[in-house]
Amino acid sequence: MVRLLAAVTVLGGAATSTPAAPVPAEVRRPLYYPNRVGAEWVYRQGEREVRVVVSEVTARGDVFEVTAERVDGADKRSLWERVVVSRDGLSVLHDGGFEHRPPVRWLRHPHAADDHWRVESFLDSGGGGSPFPLRGSFTVVGTEEVRVPAGVFQAVRVRGRMSVFGEWTDERWYAPGVGLVKKEDNRVGSLVLKEFRPVR
Repeated sequence: MVRLLAAVTVLGGAATSTPAAPVPAEVRRPLYYPNRVGAEWVYRQGEREVRVVVSEVTARGDVFEVTAERVDGADKRSLWERVVVSRDGLSVLHDGGFEHRPPVRWLRHPHAADDHWRVESFLDSGGGGSPFPLRGSFTVVGTEEVRVPAGVFQAVRVRGRMSVFGEWTDERWYAPGVGLVKKEDNRVGSLVLKEFRPVR
């Protein structure tokens, strides 16, 4: 009986001293968009400031549908964008006044320089007219340091080429936990992050 207890004690001690298994890489992948209500960005677009706040989050496991609203004046709000955020990347459901059907993948994760994907969707304004076809592609340029008024970020740079209402291109820089920190668009110019207020 004493030997049995001793054996159990030894085995138990061995079990408790065994190091924990490493966390799989996919679990450690960051989210490239905040997923807490109240997170807030302030962007500079030309001479204007644009204030955007996360107003709603719906979680399905590790996948989050996040609604962000633009705030003007005395808390006058309008839909800025609605996105799907996951460890696999970032996709847009609504942007620029249009529903994207199906959603358009803005960022894939994991990613590497020269990763490339094509997108096809329809933009629906909800006004009862025919949706507009959107076609294009995105390419990961790489991860780089980007300096904006809000600070210095390690961000993934993505180049997009789209065909809808004419041809246009843009480049976007996404930082983990923050989302878009900079955008250069050949139609509307630049958008840079002036301030970010996370919710802990």
